[in-house]
Amino acid sequence: MFEYTIMNDISARNLMIKHQQWTIGKGLDGTAIMGPCIVHKNYIDYPVKLNISSKVNGEIRQNSNTKKLIFDIDILISNISKGITLVAGDIISTGTPSGVEMSFNPPKFLSNGDIIECKIEKIGILRNIVQN
Repeated sequence: MFEYTIMNDISARNLMIKHQQWTIGKGLDGTAIMGPCIVHKNYIDYPVKLNISSKVNGEIRQNSNTKKLIFDIDILISNISKGITLVAGDIISTGTPSGVEMSFNPPKFLSNGDIIECKIEKIGILRNIVQN
């Protein structure tokens, strides 16, 4: 069954740089926030073509569309299931459009109190406040 939500994958870049790998910077408590709801596949056309954006303190950081996914959802599920047994309730997070803080020159890292808004058409807006 397909259902959709928003996931804000917050990375602790300082830890990723220090330890030279991603796991420690992406596995901390409070760094994989999801919501604000789950939308059943019947309410979203397939293939998925939804506007997706993020803002930090009202400044647009990312603005794209899910039709630009490198791999279609069917291919993602097929490839993942070749090495991982998927069961009901599993979550697959697909990635992000350009515009993450490391891509700016100089980088625009998140700070305590920053408000992050992730928006996906037909799903909603997920708002988070950064707390160090």
